[in-house]
Amino acid sequence: MIDVQGFRDDAEGLTRDLMRRGFEAPVAQVVELDTRRRARLAEVETLKAERNRASKAIAAMKDAAARTAEIERMRQIGEQIDSLDGEVRRAQAELQEILQWVPNRPAPETPDGRGENDNV
Repeated sequence: MIDVQGFRDDAEGLTRDLMRRGFEAPVAQVVELDTRRRARLAEVETLKAERNRASKAIAAMKDAAARTAEIERMRQIGEQIDSLDGEVRRAQAELQEILQWVPNRPAPETPDGRGENDNV
């Protein structure tokens, strides 16, 4: 399986190499899915860091009303995290589904063609 990094770093070369095998690579789709997955993952990490900071602050709070309000806000952030985690998992699963059907790059000395019948 081709690593997603290969799609990001060398989309043109990957497309060209796979066309030699008669395969049209879904480069734009893979890059879009990976970008979406990475953006959601960054959001999740930011929210988790905020939740960790708030948890420490809640422990030190003396005012019960402020503490209750902050706990409620953290509950909502927890729900956001769960939702974003679901989006990350769905994007990852869709990405893996696409990548499993993308063939490996042919070696430079491999003749062009779809399979062994096209090779000399």
